[in-house]
Amino acid sequence: MTKQVKIEADKIHILNIRTLRGNIDCPIDANIDNVYGHVFGFDLKTALQSQDNMVGLKLQVDIEAIDEANEKLPITGSYTHEIIFKIDNLDDFIEKENGGEWIDARLGSTLVTIIYSTVRGIIYSRTQGTSLGIVILPVIAPLKLMGFDELPNVQEEKEIISDANAKLVRKTKKAAKTNK
Repeated sequence: MTKQVKIEADKIHILNIRTLRGNIDCPIDANIDNVYGHVFGFDLKTALQSQDNMVGLKLQVDIEAIDEANEKLPITGSYTHEIIFKIDNLDDFIEKENGGEWIDARLGSTLVTIIYSTVRGIIYSRTQGTSLGIVILPVIAPLKLMGFDELPNVQEEKEIISDANAKLVRKTKKAAKTNK
């Protein structure tokens, strides 16, 4: 993308937040007192409706409880949430090429940050008092959720943004595993 448009928070609107799925599985004989931490898996999907200035993000978070020795316990959870955004100046962040449309990685990263932090709060409140224990999602880089292993340095930023544009709409599935 040749132009560098500033992302303005007041032009980003959350139209809808939905919990699509949420469950916790715990065998009757599992000892919930052994829950020491959690291992996470993430799956991010995106949808773009540029004619209506709308972007949808769906984030699935898979949770596995671990004990103090980092051994997995048979206690698991999975939550899927969707947020629909309306961006007043979405056209400024769209790149069109070969019949496809892509969102600029800077805007994509901003939207991913919003959904991730929102989902962190939802999962935190929903897991209190459950067999999983209180679950706090770790702080991770939004680009990692978008499919990148590390953040770019200043020299690589243009190439990374170009790559992210292609990945953001087509494939943003990444199983990022993080220990608490």
